[in-house]
Amino acid sequence: MLWSSQTNVMFERYTDEARRTVFFAPFEASQFGTPYIGLEHLLLGLSRADRPLVLRMLGTLEAVESVRQKIAESLPAGQRI
Repeated sequence: MLWSSQTNVMFERYTDEARRTVFFAPFEASQFGTPYIGLEHLLLGLSRADRPLVLRMLGTLEAVESVRQKIAESLPAGQRI
């Protein structure tokens, strides 16, 4: 993604946690070798950006890892890490 002054203006309205989530989503997608950023990557980005929130939603760190594993299992064989 190319960042420009227009992109920065758009992200000014986001909370810090939302900006970090969007920042981590491409990293998460790259870890799975996927050429796109999907909701699953945003969820994993959120798990990095705001761990307390995710722990309140999912309950435990094991649940976060379980979500990561389910995402990995759902990918086509060529895109698994």
